[in-house]
Amino acid sequence: MGCVVVSSGTIGNAQFAAGRGVPAIALSAGTDTVDNTGLANPNSAIVAQLSVKLLKALQAKAGSGALLPAGVALNVNFPNAPTANVGWAFSRHGSYDLYNLKFKNTVPYGIGAGLPATASAEQSEDEAVVFKTKVAVTAMQVGFDHRPAGQQWLRLRLRDLLNQ
Repeated sequence: MGCVVVSSGTIGNAQFAAGRGVPAIALSAGTDTVDNTGLANPNSAIVAQLSVKLLKALQAKAGSGALLPAGVALNVNFPNAPTANVGWAFSRHGSYDLYNLKFKNTVPYGIGAGLPATASAEQSEDEAVVFKTKVAVTAMQVGFDHRPAGQQWLRLRLRDLLNQ
């Protein structure tokens, strides 16, 4: 959810698969979907049905081609208490921090959480905002490389060091 997404095991596994050419979708649902393997929890069954709906939509557009383009994985976040007719929305990981995590510089040291700030207009498509009311679907690149402009900045900034 926002800046903590890189610590997600679900995201890590999707990245691992996509980096090896396997179409990968990270599916995350709230704790109100926890259940046994029989999906007896009604919310679990709804998340499963919505997941199948997503796959069918991807398959319909792919035709005989790849389900996802090479180097692209999806991150899908379901809202708490989903319904069968919940809406879907484009999202991005963005910068909104749902958990307002901060490093604590007092004893006990570690990470602390607080109340999240209100999302700005620029954060309206951030998955941590979108998933509250809709299924948030985010395209992820494989890996953590920065865009070419960021890479060029690094080359120039540290050119003396990097040429040693």
